[in-house]
Amino acid sequence: MTPELEAALNKIGWAGIAERSKINSLRYERMLTLRGNQLFRSRIEADENLERLRCLRDSVMLTLGLLRELPEEHSYYLEQLADLHSKDPADSRDRIPPAINALDEIATAVNGLYQRARYEVDGQEKAIDKQNARVRNQTIRDEKRTGVKQGRPTERAAYDLAETVLEIYVIGTGRRPTAGQQSTHPYVNCEYGRSVAEVFAALGLSVRPYKYCKAARQKYSDEDIEMLQQVMRPEYRTCSSQL
Repeated sequence: MTPELEAALNKIGWAGIAERSKINSLRYERMLTLRGNQLFRSRIEADENLERLRCLRDSVMLTLGLLRELPEEHSYYLEQLADLHSKDPADSRDRIPPAINALDEIATAVNGLYQRARYEVDGQEKAIDKQNARVRNQTIRDEKRTGVKQGRPTERAAYDLAETVLEIYVIGTGRRPTAGQQSTHPYVNCEYGRSVAEVFAALGLSVRPYKYCKAARQKYSDEDIEMLQQVMRPEYRTCSSQL
């Protein structure tokens, strides 16, 4: 995270989130880029990794199935071999059941990663199909200005970043993001709108933030905002740590 980005976020409570809610701060740091919450920088990269993740998922599931179907006498023999090759001669614990449990958890995680990759491939296809000439031209201008190929449409990056800043704002300040008094661009003179503008500037995103702020605020219901407001409260963190 650059000093400029951190300075913009500290105005809305980022330091407190980083100190008291490590899981959230790590998640938001990954999302506060022009890639946002995307795993892959481009459709090509997503396609290339999708097949690898599918093979990994299938391999883990196959190994898990074979271990579960292992005859008891084979499992016992494996345990003996593991004892022989152990660096600690006194270590005679069971190894197969814990390995199966760990592999089961890994299989679930790998399948989730694969499904996320599929979602991004499908989502990027739709984004490309819907991208109009104005957004394409903006992306080209950004690439010429920065010399960096944009991993996803600028429009999509702006929407994702506005939503991320909204969550940080609510968690960090405990307040609801409210629009200003100006009717044309109501998020120009409000604290949340200014924060989004500063984050865009820190990331080199050359778009006006106001419509993205409005879209982000409309996406989150009052119940969503209330849940975010609970994150920094001690009783919420205690309950969450017990889940």
